[in-house]
Amino acid sequence: MAIPNHMSWAALFEACDTSKELDLAMKMVDGMLSEIQPSLSISNRLIAMMSRNKRWKDAVAVFDKMVDRQVRMDRYKYASMITACVRSKDRYLVSVKAHNLFRDMQRVSIPPGIVEYGAIINACAKEKNLQRALLLFDQMQDDAVEPDVAIYTSLIKACAHDGEWERALDLFDEMEQRTSADPSLGSPSTFTYNALITTLTNCRQRHKAMHIFNKMSHDRVPTDRVTYDRLIQGYEVIGDWEEVLG
Repeated sequence: MAIPNHMSWAALFEACDTSKELDLAMKMVDGMLSEIQPSLSISNRLIAMMSRNKRWKDAVAVFDKMVDRQVRMDRYKYASMITACVRSKDRYLVSVKAHNLFRDMQRVSIPPGIVEYGAIINACAKEKNLQRALLLFDQMQDDAVEPDVAIYTSLIKACAHDGEWERALDLFDEMEQRTSADPSLGSPSTFTYNALITTLTNCRQRHKAMHIFNKMSHDRVPTDRVTYDRLIQGYEVIGDWEEVLG
């Protein structure tokens, strides 16, 4: 009986992808590993399949199996895995695995770029670990990686958990200066403004929150339900309903 080769396994996994038989695909991985040395293309196919279907834990599991078999992963794949860990909302993947992957890629001499830094700083924000996020923020600039709007937004979110509203405002101002000088870094979005308003209202800085809200209108940044919810909650905390209703 013929032993399946790389092309055969690739075809089998493609069939699983088409039919959404993802559990079957995961069961087949160990069978494949017992018969052939996986190629980077098969590894990429499997990881992409799981990530596309938001099977983050499975994507990370496949990645780990391939690394164990000495399949050399590139920067793109490390970035995908760190992002998968953060998106998984699994506490272990966010708090431990993402950071391990970030260290591993540096250990194998793959310098992190803006995508990897953005993902790991976002992980820190989800962990409510502002100090770690700021250390990484400094490290990326030492590595000559320019932070973009998404990274500043993650940092501002992290400030909300530590009551660091002044630092959040400083980061917002710094972000505006950078993006004005280099539009390729993006521009502050509704999500960015909401993160800052949340930080300010959490810290009972309602007047500063209203100032940022007015700035949104001035800068023609759309507001959404979250914007108003955060403002109303801020006034609710201090019981100042007259001002918010007025």
